[in-house]
Amino acid sequence: MQNTLKDIRILIRKARLNKNFSQENMAFELGITQGAYANIENGNSKISLEKFLQIVKILEIEHSDFMCICEKFFK
Repeated sequence: MQNTLKDIRILIRKARLNKNFSQENMAFELGITQGAYANIENGNSKISLEKFLQIVKILEIEHSDFMCICEKFFK
């Protein structure tokens, strides 16, 4: 499961960088501080399903990427 969580964080970071969003942009959209967002992305804090789904929506993560993550996470 640890590898799956790392995969999720990597996907989120890559998607954010591809959109040219800063951690500050993401934090604003999520209603949290930049430090709190950095902790999510770096794996220093847990991410709720609700927050994860918000991130997926903000970053417009592809359905196929999202499904791949879910398959790994729920195995």
